Amino acid sequence: MRRVLASAAAPPPPADVPERVVRRLPALTPAEAAAAARRRQAARAALLGVALGAMLLVAAGGIYGLAGGGPRLALLFGDGSNGLSRILLSVGLVEKPLLRALGGSAAVALAFLAVVSVAGGLLCAWLLRRTPARDDLEMIE
Repeated sequence: MRRVLASAAAPPPPADVPERVVRRLPALTPAEAAAAARRRQAARAALLGVALGAMLLVAAGGIYGLAGGGPRLALLFGDGSNGLSRILLSVGLVEKPLLRALGGSAAVALAFLAVVSVAGGLLCAWLLRRTPARDDLEMIE
C-alpha cells in the first residue's frame, strides 16, 4: 500500500489510523445497541400513551361539562364575559336547546363531541410529529 501511495506521489497515511478508527466505533455491541433502541422506543410509546390518555381525560371532562350542564368548564377560563369562557358558555347555552329539539338524544351529541375530540387529538399528534424540536431530539439521541 505504501508503494502504491508513494508511486502516486501522495503523502503516506498517518501511523495511528487504526487507533482513530477504533476510537470512533461505538462502545456498545450491536445487540446492546438494539436493546437500547427497543427500550427508547418502548419509553416513547409509553409517554405517548400517557399523553393521549391525559388528552382523552380532559376531552371527556369537557364533553361531560358541556352535556351535563353547569358552567364549570367555561369558568375555568375566565368569568364568562369575554374570550374562551364566553365561547364555551355560548356553546353550552346553544347546545342544550338543540339537544332537546333533537328529542333529547344526548348520545348523538356525545358521539359527535367524541369524534371531534379524537380528531383534535390526532391533529395535535400530527403537529407534534412535524415540529423541528422533535427532529432535533432525534439527532441528539
